[in-house]
Amino acid sequence: MKKILFLFLFLLALNSCKKDEGDIVSPGDEFTPKIITETYGNAKLVGFVKDKSGNPLAGVTVFFGEEKTTTGSDGGYQLNTLSAGSNKRIWFQKSGYASTQKLADIKEDLPNRIDASLFPIDKTGKMNSDGGKIEGKDFSVEIKPGGFVYSDGSVVEEDVIVNVTAFLTSEDEFLDAFPGEFRGTRENGTETAIESFGFIDVVLKVESGEPVQLADGVTATIKIKAPENSPTSIPMWHYDDDKGKWIEEGIGKLDNGLYTAEVNHFTKWNWDRPYEETSKIVGRVVDNAGNPIEGAS
Repeated sequence: MKKILFLFLFLLALNSCKKDEGDIVSPGDEFTPKIITETYGNAKLVGFVKDKSGNPLAGVTVFFGEEKTTTGSDGGYQLNTLSAGSNKRIWFQKSGYASTQKLADIKEDLPNRIDASLFPIDKTGKMNSDGGKIEGKDFSVEIKPGGFVYSDGSVVEEDVIVNVTAFLTSEDEFLDAFPGEFRGTRENGTETAIESFGFIDVVLKVESGEPVQLADGVTATIKIKAPENSPTSIPMWHYDDDKGKWIEEGIGKLDNGLYTAEVNHFTKWNWDRPYEETSKIVGRVVDNAGNPIEGAS
C-alpha cells in the first residue's frame, strides 16, 4: 500500500466544465476538483459524491457491474477491480435521490477519478390509467390518460408511483449531477457536443419497485424553467442508460419562461443545443516573451 496524492489541474474536457453567462452549461470550461490524499492501494476508481448543496453525501451506492461500494461520511468511495477500458458506466444511487450515471475511462496503472452529485427527488405522486399532473416551482409533468405497462408489455393494474426531479443549470452542482458526457447522437446518427439548458428525470414504478413505462400511444408533457436568453426552439435528448449516451428525439419549445416538450417514454430528458451551432474556439499563440507567432498550427 502506498500513499497516493494527486490533483487534477484545470481539465479541458467535455465533462469538466462550469456555467457561463445565462447559466447555460457547455463543455470546455474551467474545473477545480478536490485533492485526494488517501491510501488506495490497488484502487482503480476513486471519487467523491455530494448532495445538491455541495455537502458530502454518505451512503451512496456506487457500482459497476457486480462490483459495488458505499460512500463514507466524507462522500468518498473507491472501486478496486475494474478492468481497464473506456466508457465504463458507473452508477450512483441512494434512496430518496435521483440516480445518475457517469462514464469513466479506466487506466491500468493509477487511480482514476470520477465525482458525482445526487439531487433529492423533488416530487412524488401516484397515478392510475387516468393519468395526472405533478408540478413544482420550476417544473411540471402531465401524463395523458391511457395507462402504463411493464417491460413485457402487460398492462399495469395498480397505481404507479411517479418520482420527478428537475435539474436547472443555475444549480451549483448541476455539472456533477449531469449524466454521461456533454455529447449526444443526432437523429441522423452523427455525434455532437451539446450544451444543456436543463433536464428532468421522471421515474415510473409500482409499489414493489418494478419499473414501468407509458403504454403505447400515451404521451406526456414535461416542462422546466428555462435559463435567460434561451432559444425559442431546441432539440430534445433522452438518456440511454445502456449506451451511456444522449439521443436526440424531438423538439422542445419555449413558452412563457418554461421549456416544454411532448414525450412518449420516460428517462432523463434534456433540452440541449448542438454545440457546433453556437460556438467556436479562438485563441492566440505566443512565444515565451509574449510575442505573437505567425503560422502556428
